[in-house]
Amino acid sequence: MCNAKVFTRDIQPGVFVIRGHEARLVTKVVNGLATYCKFSAKTGEPYGDQPAACKVKSLLTWAERLASTDEVARYDRELIMASCNQAAKEWVTGMLALVPSELLSGELERRGILS
Repeated sequence: MCNAKVFTRDIQPGVFVIRGHEARLVTKVVNGLATYCKFSAKTGEPYGDQPAACKVKSLLTWAERLASTDEVARYDRELIMASCNQAAKEWVTGMLALVPSELLSGELERRGILS
């Protein structure tokens, strides 16, 4: 499995794919788009912009192989996901700062939060 070619059916949440010294943990796959977290394949330390996304086809082209069972056992999924979730929260907060107040209040009213 360690050096096996990666197929479309392999790209699903919870799967680790590797290329060189970078590993990616697939966190979600929706409509041909894969969301993933990046980290060092050797140390398991998260890095870069988290989370990231690309087309499943692009991830298949990027990936050299699936992570081995031994590699997966070394990775700290909680640390990786915590890093991914914190980065997502920061991204959303940054995006909200750019949204005009009228749009935000309109959405809150639509959801019944603001009346």
